[in-house]
Amino acid sequence: MKFIKLAVGALALICSTAPSVGQGFSFQTYYSPEFYGQSGQKGHPQNWTVYQDSNGYIYTGSGNGLNFFDGLNWGFDHIGERGRGLSFFESSNKNIYVSGSTNFGKLIPDSLNRIKYQSISDHFYSKNAEHPSVWSIYEIDGKIYFCHLDGIGVYNPSEKTFSNFQANERFGRASFLKDNTIIIDGDSGLWAFNGSSYSKVSGSEVLGEARLLFGIKVGAEKYLLGTIDKAGTKSELWVYDGKEIQSFDTEVSSYLEEKLLFDAILIDSQTIAIATIYGGVIFTNEDGEILKVFNEKTGLYTNSVFDLFLDREKTLWMGLAEGIQTLQLNSHIQNYSEWAGIEGDVTDIAVEGDNMFVFAYPHIYRKELAVPENVLLFKPIDYQGQIAGFVTFRNRVYLYDNTGLYEIGVDGTLTSLYQGPILEHIEKAKEEETVSFITPTNILIFDGLRFRSREFSAGNEIGYAVKYKQEVFVTIGHKTGGTGIAKIQDGKLNTVPVKFDSSNVIRIIKIGVFDGKLYAGAEGGGSNSGLYEYHSDDQVFRKSEFLGEHPDFLNKQVYNFEQCSQEVIWFTANKKILKVKEVQNEWRVYESPYQQVSKNPKYTMRCAEGGIWIGSTNNLSFIPNKEWNFKSEFRTNITGIYIRNDSLIYGGFGEPQQPIVLPYANNELRFSYAAASYVAPDRNQYQVKLEGFDSDWSTWTSETQKDYTNIPEGEYMFRVRSKNVYDVAGISDAIPFEILPPWYRTWWAYLLYTFTIAGILYLAYKIRINQILRVQRIRNNIASDLHDEVSATLSSISYFAEAIKSDKLKKDKSRFVNLIANSADDAKEKITDIVWAINPEHDDWLSFLSKCRRFTSDLLESKEMDYSLKIDEFIPGKLDMQLRQHLWLIFKEMVTNAVRHSQATQLDVIMKYEDGELKLVVQDNGEGMDVDNVRKGNGLVNIHKRAEQINGEISLKTSEGFGTRWMLKVPL
Repeated sequence: MKFIKLAVGALALICSTAPSVGQGFSFQTYYSPEFYGQSGQKGHPQNWTVYQDSNGYIYTGSGNGLNFFDGLNWGFDHIGERGRGLSFFESSNKNIYVSGSTNFGKLIPDSLNRIKYQSISDHFYSKNAEHPSVWSIYEIDGKIYFCHLDGIGVYNPSEKTFSNFQANERFGRASFLKDNTIIIDGDSGLWAFNGSSYSKVSGSEVLGEARLLFGIKVGAEKYLLGTIDKAGTKSELWVYDGKEIQSFDTEVSSYLEEKLLFDAILIDSQTIAIATIYGGVIFTNEDGEILKVFNEKTGLYTNSVFDLFLDREKTLWMGLAEGIQTLQLNSHIQNYSEWAGIEGDVTDIAVEGDNMFVFAYPHIYRKELAVPENVLLFKPIDYQGQIAGFVTFRNRVYLYDNTGLYEIGVDGTLTSLYQGPILEHIEKAKEEETVSFITPTNILIFDGLRFRSREFSAGNEIGYAVKYKQEVFVTIGHKTGGTGIAKIQDGKLNTVPVKFDSSNVIRIIKIGVFDGKLYAGAEGGGSNSGLYEYHSDDQVFRKSEFLGEHPDFLNKQVYNFEQCSQEVIWFTANKKILKVKEVQNEWRVYESPYQQVSKNPKYTMRCAEGGIWIGSTNNLSFIPNKEWNFKSEFRTNITGIYIRNDSLIYGGFGEPQQPIVLPYANNELRFSYAAASYVAPDRNQYQVKLEGFDSDWSTWTSETQKDYTNIPEGEYMFRVRSKNVYDVAGISDAIPFEILPPWYRTWWAYLLYTFTIAGILYLAYKIRINQILRVQRIRNNIASDLHDEVSATLSSISYFAEAIKSDKLKKDKSRFVNLIANSADDAKEKITDIVWAINPEHDDWLSFLSKCRRFTSDLLESKEMDYSLKIDEFIPGKLDMQLRQHLWLIFKEMVTNAVRHSQATQLDVIMKYEDGELKLVVQDNGEGMDVDNVRKGNGLVNIHKRAEQINGEISLKTSEGFGTRWMLKVPL
């Protein structure tokens, strides 16, 4: 396993408990070298120093550098090119200084805000020179003091200068601070350094050649010193009052002589913890009395402890020869686990006087509470049966199983009192003078000396049995989950079990009496789990209103309950341990201090003097009655920001060196975070909120990362807050960032949009103007056509009509009537052509070509002329109104002129699409004409004029006697 967590005991030093149970330890966590190693490699086992910075990050100096822990992940860096880490120190301006055996410097954020070591000694020592091994670091008046074996180096951060003050003799590795004076160990005693020179500490000669291991302040003017002799075989403790040094000849001094001291810290004003090489950690008071010993026998991974550090939550960190271990000192709960000899599910507990018995299948364990030497050891009892349970009666402990009833002696021996299977004992008031047991054939009543019995037929396996108001109620089935509840009446079980008001109750987990009433913890489908109360009037269990709408009892599984006093009831419900206490006639629920006991405390509870025992898988805990609140202070840290879950942009160490501004393409972010609460890191809870995106905080969860996708452009603030396993809230963290808009929503894009829209509007305006001008041109053309084509004809009709009306005309007037009729037909035809030409329904080539064919064939056939038509069936391109009008009138004029004036007998018409042009040829075999001598009338002029208006190229080839050939080419 890379990570080993043992529920053993941290010291109950800050509380006083009943003597019989006041010897235990609380929770601890062990971090193996495999766990804090990097990239699958095992970390260095030896850890020489431990430190916590103002953000709550934990640092350890190991055999090959430094490790750092944010509560979620471990990291590593070298101190220089090689060497072990020796000390850490955070200055008043939040710089973290680090030293190793070959280098010293400080921690800085790299470009991605990851932790990076930066050397200071490299700037003041040549590359080939040996850098001193710095064992301790201090700050005095803004200057940093590095204590090493050859003296003390003083670094001025503001001026970036370094001065080394060489010692007159070889220094040791230990020092301490007294009134801004560094007291450091030398070959001949202690020396005081005042910032520029050394002076001998008066009276320190008494230490002889022994080396100082530590010096800690334990009073206003009192220091506890630890030394080891020159041979490294004997340790001593001393007291220094600022004037003289005296031997600390106490109980702990004698105990530590051969344990080899290494470090010590002050836990509180009355408690000192001392680390040893061979004896683990010894806790003593200021008078030198041993309070407790935490070693391999009591849960410590190894007895070799190099360093002790107490974090802000009163968790003791221990740098070991093999890994890192923590021990909680801010808890009253005492825990026992595999290290204490317990293996299996703890299903029953019995405590009587100074003896405790535990059943963890398949073994029974005994512990002598009053014997300090064995305080944490559970010894197995020689027992081969299948226990059903324990009974404590008249200051004795009894065991019953499928073979009989046994008394357990104080030494663990079993004395048989009854032979035959026993299913269950009947719980009742403790003050009653007898105890009853249920067997398959009778009920045994035992007064401590003799048995008497009455007939009984069980018929079923019985779990719990409880006496309530002179009636005995039993669960049918095993204790881990019965199928119903029945009453014993007339020497047998009811044939009809006691009813529940819900038919969906499927499992009875527990039955018992508290607060003078009978209750059952049940599991059912849907919302039918919970606590049920028995109503004797109609003999039905109904959902209890004992705690109203409390969420841990409403529709949740209630596994167990025990009333330990008139005002205190303990529950295991909804996978929590809950203390229900009556305060001012009101039952109140307390849960925060107890949640670290077990993640799933569901097996057994047993009241005892001074508190209650809780048994679960491989674990036994004692919770004292003493009231306390777990007070602590810790930070919540954003440890990483990633783009698309993998590209790191912020590593969590220090503030971002530049504001986080991201392009829109990088709007998919992952935030990782961790609480610097090391009580139970895996059970910390978190809430997050992205201001500007989320409307409210998220629900509490143990997730340590949050993903956001498709974040719109804008400015945001990501916030995270946490609470530890005791529901203590940590200091929240926040980081701002900005998502830039996509290029199409930038200011220059909007400027481009403005110009584009303006251009489009201007283009639309120009198109509209051109449309208006085009319509105007069409109107002008129509007017011109009407004038040119129709006006003269109408004028002729007018003249002819005047001639008819004139009295001067004596000749036959019928000729003028015929002229008027012919002119009217001509005018009608021209108007029809103009109307057809401008009708938008004819804006297609198919219609136009068909009209050309019909007109030509009708005209030529009426004149009985031979002709040929070679007109394409399809011509590509658009035929708009203007082109159609001009082409039609040109075509008609050419054909009509050939029919009327050429005296031809053959006319050939060709209209085809060729090389992007419309080609029109009209050719006859008539008399032809002399173009130069023919007066150009309206027909010839109009043909040329219309050809120009449609960008056509027209040619005429003719001569007298050889016919006429028109050719028109129009680009399409």
